[in-house]
Amino acid sequence: MYYKTEEVLIKDIDVSDVSYGISANRDPSALEESIKITGLVNFPILCRKEKGFYIISGFRRVKACINTDVKKIFANVIDDKNKEDKYLKVSIAISDNSFARALNFIEIARAFNLLLKVYSDKDIALEKAGILNLPNSPDFFNKIMNINRMPFFLQEALVKETVALPTALDMKRFDEDEQKIFVRLFDKIRFGLNRQRALTLLLKEVSIIEGIPITKLVLKDKDIAGIISNDKEDNNRKARLLLEALSRRRYPILTAAKKRFEDNLKRLNLNSNMRLAPPANFEGNIYSLSINFKNIKALKAGVEKTASMVLDPVLKEIMG
Repeated sequence: MYYKTEEVLIKDIDVSDVSYGISANRDPSALEESIKITGLVNFPILCRKEKGFYIISGFRRVKACINTDVKKIFANVIDDKNKEDKYLKVSIAISDNSFARALNFIEIARAFNLLLKVYSDKDIALEKAGILNLPNSPDFFNKIMNINRMPFFLQEALVKETVALPTALDMKRFDEDEQKIFVRLFDKIRFGLNRQRALTLLLKEVSIIEGIPITKLVLKDKDIAGIISNDKEDNNRKARLLLEALSRRRYPILTAAKKRFEDNLKRLNLNSNMRLAPPANFEGNIYSLSINFKNIKALKAGVEKTASMVLDPVLKEIMG
């Protein structure tokens, strides 16, 4: 064994030293209740220093003990022979977490960061990562290591799953104030990955076209801020309204063409089994008409409607 079990005073544990910390914002409340009933079952792993101890693994366990006013606990303390072995301490810190549960992106990034402090060669670090139950593809490694360079508020948003990883990685295009605005916005209105990408792009382009800072668009623009602050609408509708409002301002000509088409389409009064599709982005002059049918009668009705539609002036208006 590389350590021995000892009884230690909580006050002798330096909780400010998070050199080997991996867990990200895990709520200790459930663990606190367990400690009150059964005590601390899984002992934290500590390393002795000149005065007291620092934590290798078990930050949440120690915090829960402090919160429940526990004065002393049993802990596994790395013996003097191995306390200078950096890889041993890193491997214990990582494996004690990685083999117990699925780590989030922030925790994986922290784990890789610990490995790189021991192995500067990325290939060796990746090899060790696989042994320690971490994903170890080079592409994933390159993405995940960018997380360590993100500001703390963006890392927190990743932990809360407010911001998707690809969106967070793309945030480097924006300054810190803009990043904070996006995080606040995504916290208030939940967007999936594709919608997050669409929203950030639309806000950036509208900001450039209209010469209005993104922060002002989100916080002070009457239309945009009004949608965001409207608590009467549900999340999905607010997300859709926001994207539509920005699209109208980004693509005013396309939006107007779409509105004219939809209004005229209603006037055509097509059968429910018919669909008329305009050219993509209203560019070009090729339209598509489809008829769905399950019997001859439905097909005949569709053909008859098509024949009458050819003479309808509304169709001529649609096609210009």
